[in-house]
Amino acid sequence: MRWLFIISVLSILGLVPAFAESAEEHCTTSIGLIGINGCNRLLDREPENARIYVNRGRKWLVRGAHFSGRRSEDEMERALADFKKAIALDPGLAAAYLGLGDTLKLLGDKAGALAAYTRAMELDPSIGPFHHLAMGELDLPLSFYSSLIDREPRNGFAYSGRAIAWGAKGDYERAFADHARAIELDARSSRLRANRAYTFYGKGSYENAIADYTAAIALDPADAAYLTGRARCYLMAGKLEEALRDADASRSLLPYDAQGLLVRGETLSALGRDKEAIRVLRMALARSYETKEPREALRRLGFYSH
Repeated sequence: MRWLFIISVLSILGLVPAFAESAEEHCTTSIGLIGINGCNRLLDREPENARIYVNRGRKWLVRGAHFSGRRSEDEMERALADFKKAIALDPGLAAAYLGLGDTLKLLGDKAGALAAYTRAMELDPSIGPFHHLAMGELDLPLSFYSSLIDREPRNGFAYSGRAIAWGAKGDYERAFADHARAIELDARSSRLRANRAYTFYGKGSYENAIADYTAAIALDPADAAYLTGRARCYLMAGKLEEALRDADASRSLLPYDAQGLLVRGETLSALGRDKEAIRVLRMALARSYETKEPREALRRLGFYSH
């Protein structure tokens, strides 16, 4: 019965979900073969559901990466196949193109990744230019959102997307002018507030970023990403108790989010709670297909993760 004890301990640590969880929960939140098998069971019932293929593709990207930092050729091919299948089933599903872009990026196909990210941005401009900026591509999103503004001058997300790109270029005067116009067009949009917070964070204006994240949370208190963003700002501002409070609140909404776990782990480390920090950062590593940040955080704590 020793294996049952081991599984129960892993479940408590969040590395294996409870047996009572449904296929839907496994496909959404679990990692490794448990998550993949959850998606497989759903596909047996809904073989034409593109979103399930996207979820499974994401799990192939994560599977095994936290052990070696590398993915097998088989895992990458399976991820590619799932995202392409999702696109074939629903050519308008932006999330499928984002997954395809992430996979091609990991494979070193920059041109293919940028093309996929651009298609996702065309389908859903509210996605923003974040994926392009992460690859060092600043001019393409500037051009895209400027053209969108010409076509749709009352599209707040067009101004917001261009604002983020201006901020990445260091042109904060233009960035905040565009952010202000976006919020003027849709003052009730939590996403537009959070986007401006992102630019404030990039400038190092953490108090202003906190204020905008606070406004976004007031508009949409169920979005864990806003709490994670504010926690990150509190952490950078040295307000550790506030950072931990927001990280805990984010975890209560989205327990297995890699970014939320990363910020929580870094905050625990800053508070000197290293053993807890290592445990949480290992959970973040297990759920991230971009493993650089959690690995570096673990190394700073003297924990070398192979």
